[in-house]
Amino acid sequence: MTIKSIGNIKQSERVGDEPKDYETLSSLCSRRGASYDELGLYDESLKEHEAAAEYMKLIAEPDKRHYQASLVYYNMTPYYQDRSNEKVLYYLKKSREEVLKINNNSKDIPLEKKIDMLVSINMNLGIHYRDRNNKGRNVKLSEFHFMEALKQFDLVKGDVLPNTKIDLYQALQEFYQMKKDYKKAIEYGENMLILEKSNSMPYNRRVGYMVLAKSYLGIGDHSTSQKYLDLFQN
Repeated sequence: MTIKSIGNIKQSERVGDEPKDYETLSSLCSRRGASYDELGLYDESLKEHEAAAEYMKLIAEPDKRHYQASLVYYNMTPYYQDRSNEKVLYYLKKSREEVLKINNNSKDIPLEKKIDMLVSINMNLGIHYRDRNNKGRNVKLSEFHFMEALKQFDLVKGDVLPNTKIDLYQALQEFYQMKKDYKKAIEYGENMLILEKSNSMPYNRRVGYMVLAKSYLGIGDHSTSQKYLDLFQN
């Protein structure tokens, strides 16, 4: 994200300001907060996230307000990454609390959209509890949240966004490689690459190759391990 991109978001904010479209204003502030965070402008980032939270409270429709609240809290967690594990956990839990308040038959928020958010939250809770730098690291809780994320897929006839499923499969791949359950790591890694072929996510592909190389080495399949190592290096 560049300064020019932030400028474009600010221009959009003026469009959302008349009449007062609090959902749009909250979304724009949240996006701008994430952009400032990526640029290392942390004070500006926090101010935008706080403004997003204030606009969110003014959204009249309950389900829209709950969804936007979930999104705002979710987007605040990167700001606290490496600053406060407690705040990361707090906002992920707040995000989950809000999205669970949305009616499954909501006329404003499709069930697929709610489930996609739940999958992302549970996945990030799994990653949070897996993190070696987290003093509250808990491998059992990590696996619990990853399994909760997988269960969400069965709740919708349609599908969550492909990139959400790709991210989850990659997180599961890394989790099981860490546990030295190499067969499961390989299963999720191979499934992730199948999805990635039609959704072009190069970062996930690169990590997938690296973890598959380690996992195949873990089961003693040196030739397949070398294949993925070559793909990773290329």
